[in-house]
Amino acid sequence: MKHRFCVPISVAVLLMLLAACQEEMESRSFISKFRILGVQANPPAAVTGDNIEVRGVYAPVANVPASVAFVTVDTQWIAALGAFLPENVDQYSEAELAALIEGFAASGQTSTADAMELLVPQFRVIVRDVDPASGVALLPAENIVVSPALVAIMKLLGQTTGLPLYMLGCSNGAIDEAALLRLVSNLTGSQEIGDMESACAGADASAIASFKTLNILLENDAAAINARNENPTIQVFQFDETIHPPDTPPLDTGKVTCESKDGCRDPIEMKVAVFKEDFQFFEGYSRQENEMENMFVSWFSDGGEFSSDRIRSDDAQAAADAMSDGNVARMNAILADPGRTHWFTVDWLPPVQGGTFNLWVVVNDLRGGVGYARYRISAEAPNY
Repeated sequence: MKHRFCVPISVAVLLMLLAACQEEMESRSFISKFRILGVQANPPAAVTGDNIEVRGVYAPVANVPASVAFVTVDTQWIAALGAFLPENVDQYSEAELAALIEGFAASGQTSTADAMELLVPQFRVIVRDVDPASGVALLPAENIVVSPALVAIMKLLGQTTGLPLYMLGCSNGAIDEAALLRLVSNLTGSQEIGDMESACAGADASAIASFKTLNILLENDAAAINARNENPTIQVFQFDETIHPPDTPPLDTGKVTCESKDGCRDPIEMKVAVFKEDFQFFEGYSRQENEMENMFVSWFSDGGEFSSDRIRSDDAQAAADAMSDGNVARMNAILADPGRTHWFTVDWLPPVQGGTFNLWVVVNDLRGGVGYARYRISAEAPNY
């Protein structure tokens, strides 16, 4: 499950890195320690009036407790600002908002700069346990409220790409919430989030810091609401030609006996599927017309090796190619049946000695939509 990372280089560099070439690097799909695999926001694109639920998807370590600190804009601070801002302030232009702040400054006999300082985001920390069975840490929706005041502040501060959310996963340790809050308040960009890991304390603690931009549509009109993205859903899992429905208990899925007489020597095909409706059309960035969103699946496991750790849907590739060629009839034929599943297929080579392993599948539609599932897969190795 490990791959050597050695390439042809100059003799001088080779001598310097000889020891490194003796080391083996794990593939990105191999799970050997506490890791974050994805973050799902529901809805993935929000408008004024929405609450956003967040699920951090982690690969936990067996029998080791883990928790996640979610750090986001303080809802009480937003509510306090909303108490003196107009109800429809989310509809204000940036110029109108600037004039509003200048008016507040004049009435309060303070400078515009000091008035703007009041709009610097205040954060709060919410700690949740990682569920050991699902690997999910949940931030309930009531903790992130998309109010008119929040949308107005995002416009004023130039946060047009969305609302920042910071996460610190802490395994086998304790989270210092006060220290974490100080660290996040001083961040100037997501590239510094690794500093957050120091807030996970303990001799054997393992920390992982992450950052996600929550997509918020600043223009809250009917067109924006109708164009909102949705999360894809893994509908079915197929392991060695055996179908498992999405509600199958993880311990009951994916059992196979290897065909080789001396252990597992051959790859086993596995698939997950989503339905047609998960491939949404949207106004493209490169063309002012509808495009079908790209969708990829990433595979993770604590044993064995995948033929590819990140793949595109079989049918979606054909449909996207047809659309790129302008062949709408062909594209519609590929996606015609509402009940037709769209498969993501990969080969998995188990360890030669076989065994039972955890499998994580994460779907990403590249517009902020995320789906995920966890399974148990077993390979019995004869005469090994």
